[in-house]
Amino acid sequence: MTRRRVIDYSRLLGFAGRKADERIDFRADGMADRVGAKVGAICLLRGTLVRTPGGDRPVEELAIGDAVVTVSGAAKPIRWIGRQRFRRSEGRAWVTGILPVRLSRGILGTAVPARDLYLSQAHALLLDGKLVPAGSLVNGRTVVLDRSADLSVLDYFNIELEAHDVVLAEGTPVETFLSRDGNREAFDNFVEYERLYGPEEAEPAAYAVRAVAGPRAGRIRSRLRNAFAAVTPRQG
Repeated sequence: MTRRRVIDYSRLLGFAGRKADERIDFRADGMADRVGAKVGAICLLRGTLVRTPGGDRPVEELAIGDAVVTVSGAAKPIRWIGRQRFRRSEGRAWVTGILPVRLSRGILGTAVPARDLYLSQAHALLLDGKLVPAGSLVNGRTVVLDRSADLSVLDYFNIELEAHDVVLAEGTPVETFLSRDGNREAFDNFVEYERLYGPEEAEPAAYAVRAVAGPRAGRIRSRLRNAFAAVTPRQG
């Protein structure tokens, strides 16, 4: 008989203040079927283009060992890719905590993002030298929660390199996966990592300081709110 365990990720993913009335039941192989689960996603949405030495590629087509271009311009190999899949029951709205944030094309500069960029709320961008979670930038105009009303499945992917770094998604600097406080187990395929590399011995250093609130985040949010950019529908 398959051994099963129930894990509460609300604290690990930063949603401890939100009531989670549904739980995640993980099989021993590390895969889970998440039906409307109230946990947070920490990744790039399917279809997001990531910069590689050979050009931009959809994140879901990347594999361990592929090289991606970091913000420094260096190409570095992918160590691991975490995957999360969420399903919505027919007739029900998406749980707010797993909705993607849509950053409109061009709000950070010419062709940055190159297309509308879809990130999970907890995934951070490198802005003004700080890592700023996309959810803290929502301003109701150029950065919004996308309701994904036409989707029954949301697939998220998170790239991990040898060290925490910043890559280019739709031409925008966004962080790679940073292992912290057991958050790797939020991924459907978390068991794969240990099979490949064994238990983690130490937490890696962060690329930069996270700025979730305070004056700096407020200035960034204001800059995005006042940005004048054409809002285009998602491609692909």
